[in-house]
Order: sequence, then C-alpha cells, then structure tokens
Amino acid sequence: MKITTQYLNNYNTDKYSLTKKSFNQRLSFGNSNQEHDEFIKRLHKTDDDESTIILKGLLNYRQGEAEALLNAGLPYALAASFGSSEYYSSEVMAYAKKYLGKDNWETDLKNEHMGKLAKQMNSFKYIFTTAPEKETERILRKVRLAMIDLNNQKLRELQLAEKKANEERKQLEAQLKKKEAERNERLRKEQLNAKIKDRLETNFLNPIKTNSEHIPTVIMLEGAEQKRRDEIFNWLKDEVAARTVSFELPKDEEDALYRLNTELQYARENYEKSGRRTVLFIKNFSRILKDSEVSNEAIAEMKALLYSLSEDKEPLTIVFEVLDSSGINSAFLTNKRRIPIKLNIDDLTLGQKRDWRLHLDPFIANMDWQRLEIHKCWYTELAEKALRKCDYREVVRLKETLAMICEMQGKERDAYLLRCDIENYLKKI
Repeated sequence: MKITTQYLNNYNTDKYSLTKKSFNQRLSFGNSNQEHDEFIKRLHKTDDDESTIILKGLLNYRQGEAEALLNAGLPYALAASFGSSEYYSSEVMAYAKKYLGKDNWETDLKNEHMGKLAKQMNSFKYIFTTAPEKETERILRKVRLAMIDLNNQKLRELQLAEKKANEERKQLEAQLKKKEAERNERLRKEQLNAKIKDRLETNFLNPIKTNSEHIPTVIMLEGAEQKRRDEIFNWLKDEVAARTVSFELPKDEEDALYRLNTELQYARENYEKSGRRTVLFIKNFSRILKDSEVSNEAIAEMKALLYSLSEDKEPLTIVFEVLDSSGINSAFLTNKRRIPIKLNIDDLTLGQKRDWRLHLDPFIANMDWQRLEIHKCWYTELAEKALRKCDYREVVRLKETLAMICEMQGKERDAYLLRCDIENYLKKI
C-alpha cells in the first residue's frame, strides 16, 4: 500500500499540470507501440491489490478531455512514482534478465518460482491453497513489465550507439574526402611538375648538353606556391650541365645593374676558357623589371641587356621565379628575345590554351552539346585516318580542333591531354 499511496499522492498533484501536447503520448513496448487503452486493459486483469486500486482510480475519472489527459498522464505518473529499483524487486529483475529473449520463458519461470515457493512456504499452504499460483502469477506479471522496460532500455542504448556510430561515420567520411582531395591535388601537381620539367629538359637542358645555338637566355617561373617554385628552381640547379651561380639581386638598382654586367663578363671569360655556359639563379630578379620598383633608366638598361643576351648569343642564361608577373613591364613579357621562356607552373595547359571563340569555326562554335559530341567523333575518325597516312600536319590540325571543342565544353583535362599528343606529332613534322 505504500507504493499505491505514493502513486495517488503524486497523481493528484501532477494530473492538472500535464500539458496538452502529451495527450497523444504512447508507451513503447520493445519493437511495437501499444496505445494506452491496451495498457489499461492489461492492468485491469491483475488481482494485485496495488494494481486494482490504481485501476479503480483511473476508471472512475471523468470521460472526455479529462480522460485523454489521464491516458496521456499515466506513463508520466508511473515513471515518477515507481522507479526501477522501487517498482521492481531484485527477484523480479533477476528473473527478467535471466529469461529475456528466451523461448517458453513463462513455463520455465513458473516451474522455477514454484520450486522456490515450495521451500519457502509451509506444506499446508503450498499444497492446499492457491497462494503459490497467485504469487507466481503476480511475479510473472511483474517480470513481463520488467522485460518491457529492459527492452526499452536496450532500445535506447542501441539508438544512442547508432547515433554515435553515425556521427563517427560522418567524421570519418569527411576525413576521407579531405584526404582524397589532398591526394588528388598532390597527384595533379606531381603530373604538372613532371610536364614542366619535361618541357624545361627539352627546351633548355638538352640544348645546353648538345651546345645548341638555340639556348634560351632568360627563363621565368611563375606560380602561386613558393614551395613548387623552389622545387623546380632547385631541380634546374642540379640538372643543368653548366657553371651555376646563385645570388640575391641587390636592392639598389645601380648595384644590381653592376652585378649583372659583372656576371656577364665572367660568363664570357669562363666560356672562352672552358666552353661551358653560365646559368645565373637569381632571387628577387623580377624587382628590377617592375616600373614601380626602379627608375625608367634602369628599365631601359635592362631592356637593352636582356635583348643583347639573346641577339648576341651570349653564353649566359638567367633563371628567376616570381609570384605574379602582372607588375613586370610589358616590354619584357611580350618580347621573346628578352624573356624567351615564361612558364606558369599553375597553368594546366602550360600556356598552350587558345581562345576557341577566335580560332574555332563559327559553325561549330554555335552547335549544341549533342551535335558537338557527334562532331568530336567525326574529327577523331579523321585524325585516325590521317595518322594511318602519316599526315602529321593534318593530325595536329584535327587534334587542335578537338582540343578547342573540349575547352568550349569545359573539359580542360581532355584538352590538355590532346595538346600533349600534339607536341609529339609536331616533332615528326
């Protein structure tokens, strides 16, 4: 009766404080949901004194809105009044944990509990009264409810574990995506660096080895990443078969011009003695090419110096790197005699990209996507036929058209690969 009294006191206190949003609450039993009316019917079948008093109090409550309030409030009242350690005895909890999830558990529980009662009760009460059966049925009902609570507890634990696992999975997926993006970017840069080194080897390192007449006198490396610029810069130092000199250009423009002219004189003397060229790797060389950094006289003298290096075929090459070439005087950038090789290490096409709007046939440029794909197939077949005939000029023309169509479609990677093929065919013409 102590538990019943506590429940009724709590119920009388809390029944008017329940909000309307709890009207349609339901009790969760394992993997199924039963409405509260079904719980009341099951509770009505019991002979237990406590449950009977609770049932009478509930059934005498007025109908309508109050009844809905009561039905919604019963789970709250039970939860508030009967804690797991108070509502279920240690014996009930032991049975519930032992038989949870087992088949024919009710029969086994009855046999076990009847055997226990046979030892606890006197022989007359056990044999000639229904007390053992009633006590066993009462325990059985309690065990059913305890199993429901255990199932719900396990369900909540599984839900929390699933939520935690989903959060961890999302974090892992985010990390994997980040690593995959970093890996792809690293591979892209490695491929581009290999292409840049191949071009420098073809146009600079090999001509120096063979002492060719067509050796560039100035090489500019432009790129956003200092690390990649330094990598290619240092790679050239190690690979070039020539006398190398590395220094940082003086800030004073007169000192800078004097140092450059002095190095040119040393390069001439060294070439006369050993027949080897001199390659200058100069830090901050771009400063003396910018109008905003030096005077007009210094710009004019540098124009004349760089032009004479190429025109007079001096045995000297200047290699420098720059973050952004936009500040350099246009007279240096547009004249290939002053800066023969300009490489933007961030450009996937290595400066080979052309404006397809200016070079592509207007008839093709105005086609829709589907017709462009058809023409790409047609040009590919023509290029294969030209290749079988060894007509490399026609192959280059057709592949350049295909590359421009790819640029028109936004497929920069395909255009880049096509132009890599074009370079190989140009060597055969």
